[in-house]
Amino acid sequence: LFKRMFPDSAIAQKYACKRSKTTVIIKSVLATKFTEEPLKAAQEGPLTLCLDASSDTEDKLFLVLLRFCQGATGEITVGLLYLPVCNLGTAVISLGRWQNCVGFSCDKTSVNVGKHRSLKVHIENCAPKLYTLDCPCHLNSLCASKAASSLSVNVGKVLILALYYLDKSAKQKHLLKELAEFVNVEYRKILKLSDTCWLSMGKGIERILMIMPVLRRLKQEEATQGCLQHCVQPEDRVVQYILFVNSVDAMFENTNKLLQYEAPMIHMVHGSMMELLQKVVEASSLLATDYSDVNNQVPNHDLFIGFATKQYLVCTVELTESQVTVFYSDVRDFYTTAVKYIVEKFPLNDPILEFAGFLDDSHYHQYSLDNAVTLIQHLPLQVSAHEMDELHEEFTMYQLLNTDTTTMDSCREGGLLRPDILCNENPKIIYPGTEIPVSHSDEAGKTGSDTERLFSMVKKNKTDLRSSLSAETLCSLLKMKINCFKAT
Repeated sequence: LFKRMFPDSAIAQKYACKRSKTTVIIKSVLATKFTEEPLKAAQEGPLTLCLDASSDTEDKLFLVLLRFCQGATGEITVGLLYLPVCNLGTAVISLGRWQNCVGFSCDKTSVNVGKHRSLKVHIENCAPKLYTLDCPCHLNSLCASKAASSLSVNVGKVLILALYYLDKSAKQKHLLKELAEFVNVEYRKILKLSDTCWLSMGKGIERILMIMPVLRRLKQEEATQGCLQHCVQPEDRVVQYILFVNSVDAMFENTNKLLQYEAPMIHMVHGSMMELLQKVVEASSLLATDYSDVNNQVPNHDLFIGFATKQYLVCTVELTESQVTVFYSDVRDFYTTAVKYIVEKFPLNDPILEFAGFLDDSHYHQYSLDNAVTLIQHLPLQVSAHEMDELHEEFTMYQLLNTDTTTMDSCREGGLLRPDILCNENPKIIYPGTEIPVSHSDEAGKTGSDTERLFSMVKKNKTDLRSSLSAETLCSLLKMKINCFKAT
């Protein structure tokens, strides 16, 4: 590159930079340079600490991310601080001023959030008002898995049987392709379920339903092999469960997709959780309703099972009345289990999540000054009485917000309004008094999608062809991609 940039330079023509020199430049120069901004932000302003560990069987990578506010742009961004190998569960994190840590995001293992010697306990000793949020995406996925386990038919097992019978045999795959062409159905590869991927069953079910006519034809071709019929073509009783899970899985998937945006989403977490609860249980007072009482549940014909499932129940004459009755009973158990998990495990009464909704441009009229004050009281802020008086006036002006569409569209990313960009680029719209809860609340609450997204980047960089890539070099490369360049 230097030779082409400086063709007239004799020094550039003699420049050589291969593996060893390039590695030193990346590790000692570029990675160090791109870590300066996250470290400076950790010492000067509020931040959220995001931790996670990989599930590798050899060297476990311990990920340390910082979510902070960029001084130049005012945007809430993510920076990679460390990525050490941590096989013994010991790690030292140096941030400088721990008092600036307002949020802590991690999974719910004992070493992270236990009551005695966990990371949370050690951090709270330095940051007493630490805000810890269970990842809504993890909770959403666990809720769907818990509800699906209450069904009498294990849909995941059906998909695994189909995968290993059809996809792991060259003969069966060739026969499946021929039959797909014969019945005029597009052949698609059957996907393998992932235990570590949130809500991956929906895509697998879609592939099975796409080739269902092919499976029926394959069942006819191998009618003499009765032991293989269940693996190839699910029974009519099983198909209704597959269709039902495919319909209800979309409710959980849509919530997860919304919360996995890279933009700050804390102002939409509480609304998304309540919306999911409202989809599962229809009642005027959601949290006060006895959902386990059959009298408070809708009749069978009003239960949401999906249009395709209803059509299948009507058109399939092979289904007996007792099988349909058992199916509806399982559907009620599914919804009851889901509601119970949401009410018990989801942070529905979290004041920060509840009152951070005033940052949403479509719902800010529903909130009062008392809600903003309550939000400030739960954040590590030192606000004087004079500043609270200013906040009263400025919050009133914020509720009278009347901004043209062009201004609002310039502050959107992926169709969603970013409060941090709106607050920084339009100081006349959101006043300095409201900038404090905006920046602190946006940094305090975050899902675990940032850490999961980075581990996906790890797999793309450390492949089988680069198996000897050291953890230090890998960390340096990721610092360059995350802290400087826009990750794609």
